[in-house]
Amino acid sequence: MLIPGYNRVASRWLIFGLELVLAHLAFMCSVLVAGRFGPATPTEVGYAGSSVVNAAISSACMMVLRTHVGIIRFSSSRDLLTVVQFGVLQFLLWTVLQMMFPDILPDFPPGGQFFLVNALLASLFIITSRILIKEVFSLGGRMSRERVNVLVYGADDHGHSALQAIQGDRKLFRNVVGFIDPGKDRIGKAISGRKVMAADKATITRAIRQHHVRELILADGRVDERVKSELLNICNEQGIRLATIPPISAWVDGSYHPLRIRDMTIESVLDREAITLDNERTSRELNGTTVLVTGAAGSIGGELCAQLCRHGIRRLVMLDVSETGLHDALRRLRDADTTGVDLVIELANIRDRERVERILDQHRPHLLYHAAAYKHVPILEAFPRETLMTNVLGTKTLADAAIRTGVRTFVMISTDKAVNPTNIMGASKRLAEIYVNALGSTGTTHFITTRFGNVLASNGSVVPIFRSQIDQGGPVTVTHPDITRYFMTIPEASSLVIEASIMGQGGEIYVFDMGKPVRILDMARKMIQLAGFRPEIDVRIEFSGLRKGEKLHEELFRLEENPLPTHHPKILKARHQSVPDAFLDILEELRTLLVAPDCDPQVLRGIIRRVVPEYVYEGCESATEAAAPVNGSHENTPPPTSLAAAVSHGAPEEALRD
Repeated sequence: MLIPGYNRVASRWLIFGLELVLAHLAFMCSVLVAGRFGPATPTEVGYAGSSVVNAAISSACMMVLRTHVGIIRFSSSRDLLTVVQFGVLQFLLWTVLQMMFPDILPDFPPGGQFFLVNALLASLFIITSRILIKEVFSLGGRMSRERVNVLVYGADDHGHSALQAIQGDRKLFRNVVGFIDPGKDRIGKAISGRKVMAADKATITRAIRQHHVRELILADGRVDERVKSELLNICNEQGIRLATIPPISAWVDGSYHPLRIRDMTIESVLDREAITLDNERTSRELNGTTVLVTGAAGSIGGELCAQLCRHGIRRLVMLDVSETGLHDALRRLRDADTTGVDLVIELANIRDRERVERILDQHRPHLLYHAAAYKHVPILEAFPRETLMTNVLGTKTLADAAIRTGVRTFVMISTDKAVNPTNIMGASKRLAEIYVNALGSTGTTHFITTRFGNVLASNGSVVPIFRSQIDQGGPVTVTHPDITRYFMTIPEASSLVIEASIMGQGGEIYVFDMGKPVRILDMARKMIQLAGFRPEIDVRIEFSGLRKGEKLHEELFRLEENPLPTHHPKILKARHQSVPDAFLDILEELRTLLVAPDCDPQVLRGIIRRVVPEYVYEGCESATEAAAPVNGSHENTPPPTSLAAAVSHGAPEEALRD
């Protein structure tokens, strides 16, 4: 609880009166100095008259410079400089007055030395009073707030600025006990009395224990990702919190506020560098184009829309089946200032062939990014028909319509779950991959597939689930102690999809390098620690067991795909595989079964295995006992002419409807 009156601010006129008294006190001291060292002392009449003149000059100086309008407890070096200017102006006015009216105060000792001493003492008294008042309030604030010892990582300009920001935090007092810095030249030195220590694990651990540290704050958020991960591990072990503070560049433009010291997000500790792209080249290619995004209300679709608007496109068509999601996505884009981009929303289901073709025929997009799909593995296991209708036949409907309406580039977003799938979601995405990959370059349309793993904080991902469980006090549920996943951030995934659309010529499957797979148990522990709790002590972790269709480890490439490099080190290309000769017949058989009223899920899965023999599910034959793959094994075999010709001449089967 704050000390009574702590937050009250004194009247400016009270400050004016106080500083006028201090100016008079300085004048009295100057007279004593003049009487001791000068040739004469003023008479009583001369002293009284001079005091009035000094008060008038001091008042004029304070009114001109407005020294009395600031809040003293928040005084800065700029305020102190204003006080110095007050002394200089007072000296000049006294000097000019004495020169213009040398006989106005005959009994007062003239001379520049007296005026200079008076000005210096007045400035010194006012500055000293401000420092004392500021310290009193600082002490009062410390007495009224919880005391939290912290270490700051970074003993440079960022670290010093962070120290000042931390001291200005009025809600939770943080006491900086020292600095951690990787530079050897700073070790052993001090910043504002705080020692600079080495950045090795032993030193940091010792400092945490010795000073009872509860937070380690990164003074600059642009620290190497590997270092962030190491620091987070240390904080995890010691049961303290890792936080960050905005860089100085964020303060200069006025966006900084002292209370923006915040916990590090899980996105910043993926133990790898963020992926960056050549946005200038991408903007040249996309400038003035019309782009359609399916699944625009989703996490990836929404970020795609936001990034595309920054690349100078002319029109953005946002297609989704969720009217609420479209409304929110449109509002976010308008709030982000997308001036110059024609924003259009289309409420539609990608299964509806006639509706999809009308939309594409109306807008004639140059590029189509297909992000719409069912993705939640456990739910989709119970609804294989709906999964295949949307993920496979919905994709086929879009692809066929893209060819008929002359779309230049069609990009399908796939998943690592399509590799050796063990669930209906992965199998459906693999079927969609095969179809899109088979089309290659058909007519004027180039078909490209992008494949990546889990996206942090996307709808249905593990991150928001963990956050919700932590907010409720736990337990945090992990399916298996050894389960791992590949992760990307939403901006990274979206930017790589856009990059792939520019570099592709048709028929490619681009796979994104996401670094090392992350153990979900480690992620859960990090998120608990980032929330300020101790794993297994404050928040329990429970293992629920692998869910139906869930794999322990995901893969990025099938065995036959042998990754090939591209011009971007973070984008690899899967070696092209031939398409089953009877693929169209199998799709037709699948479509017929899906529209039947007595659709048998096991029969559906069996049909899928005729195209995707590596698909393994509960109750099926083992992979070695499965029918021989209908896929050929010849490298770089072009897509069957019959498939491409059938699509380009309008032969695909009728679109499905619920």
